[in-house]
Amino acid sequence: MLIYISAFIFGACCASFFTVCAWRWPLGLSIIWPGSQCDFCHHALAWYDLCPIISYIVLRGRCRYCDAQIQRHFFNSEVAGGLLACCLARHYLPSQMGYLLIILYLLSLVDIFHTALYPVPMLLAFIPLFIEYWPSNHWVSALLIGSSLSIINYFSDGIGTGDIELLAILGLWFGLETTLLMLLIACLFCLTKYLVDYLRHPVVFALVSRSPIPFVPYISLGVWAVLTIMNK
Repeated sequence: MLIYISAFIFGACCASFFTVCAWRWPLGLSIIWPGSQCDFCHHALAWYDLCPIISYIVLRGRCRYCDAQIQRHFFNSEVAGGLLACCLARHYLPSQMGYLLIILYLLSLVDIFHTALYPVPMLLAFIPLFIEYWPSNHWVSALLIGSSLSIINYFSDGIGTGDIELLAILGLWFGLETTLLMLLIACLFCLTKYLVDYLRHPVVFALVSRSPIPFVPYISLGVWAVLTIMNK
């Protein structure tokens, strides 16, 4: 139990830092300076305002200085990072798959904050897996997935190019059938989430329903679900 508690705390702390990186780097901002501050009143945050998970709960999700709402993404990210660290500490998945989940976690944060992926950093992050799985890569599956989704995107603009590139990379390692299963589960997660949002806040949903959907987090959930099933 002590190992899991320590892993959760370590994972939540790492997730807090990764969230700052995902928020600042694409904007060309330094991850070191300036220090953490409120996005609304720009008041510098004290160390006791930055304890992962605990500070958010104590402050009830609001800034101590201006009472503005803190983005819930930060809290969700820290919880997810802690849980992911516990899974890795338990050796629930092979190290290669653990690395894949960490990369997908970072890409999910970038997609949530900026609704975009950056191909060069993404490919550089995946290089270790390219090397590891080179002998057994499913090139035909990756080509089929990439070309098919690109054609769909050309006529309907229903899926982003970054999502297509990510799914093609996943097809390279997992093959056509497994990747399509991941995509199906991702779509089910996404539809469920937006159905719940519609039932809870129909007026707000109508206003934001035309905004781009950050789909990488749902792809990541699909990958995690399939890997969990395969590991049983």
